[in-house]
Order: sequence, then C-alpha cells, then structure tokens
Amino acid sequence: MSTVDISPSRAEEFDQILVLLHQLWPDWRADEERVRRAFLKGIRSRAQVYLSARVDGEVIGFASLTIKNSLWLDGGPAHTDEMIVHEDFRGQGVGSLLLEELVKVAKRHSCTCIELDSGFHRTQAHEFYRSRGFESRGLVFSKGL
Repeated sequence: MSTVDISPSRAEEFDQILVLLHQLWPDWRADEERVRRAFLKGIRSRAQVYLSARVDGEVIGFASLTIKNSLWLDGGPAHTDEMIVHEDFRGQGVGSLLLEELVKVAKRHSCTCIELDSGFHRTQAHEFYRSRGFESRGLVFSKGL
C-alpha cells in the first residue's frame, strides 16, 4: 500500500465518504442531501473535526470527532462520532493512524478523554479499541424522536 495521508476532510470528498458510511451502516437508508448538508456544516464547525485517510488521493478512511463541553469534566471529552476504513484496506494500520490523529486533535483542544460508542455486534471494532487503551465504562441509551 502507498503512503497514507491523514488530514482534514474536504467538501469535494463527500461522495467517497458517503460510500464509507454505507459500509459502516449497511442497512442505512439516508437522505443523501440531508447528510451532505450535515457534512458541510461539520466541516465549517469549530466543535467538529472530520479527517480523511487517503491513498493516492482516494479516500479510504474517515473519522469524525466532536469537541464537547462538560460541566463535570475539566477540559471536556472529545467524542468519536464515526470511524470507518474501507473494507479493502482494513487490517493495514489505517484505523490506527486515524485514531492516533483523533487523539492528537483532542489533546490540542485540551480534552481530558476521548470517547466513542459502538454497536454490540461490532466485536472486531471493540477489540481494536480495547487494544488501544479504550475501556467500556457504561452504556449508551438512545430514544428516537
């Protein structure tokens, strides 16, 4: 594999990132225009960071981070909202590079921890995160509105 470049995502990468998001959520039936608007809003946001992993200019990985404000945690947590590596490039260190960059970004924003949630069925992802020092410390509860 050629050298992997990780840097902020660009608006023109949306279609490539959308392909990755469909790999992350195979049953997802998204309103593509709504997702595009959310993506562009995130790129402009000071509280969100979108990173693309590229090989030869093609996006092969994507990760997003939200810098949160917290009353109970000095510095606040950073939350990894999405992280996906194209299925053809998994197991080659791309996820580790993305995660390392997310941690650097969180530290630059004076965050005191980095969190994420992961579906129960994503056991390989759980092992990936555990092997990189993440611990399960609770449950995520959700209610549709």
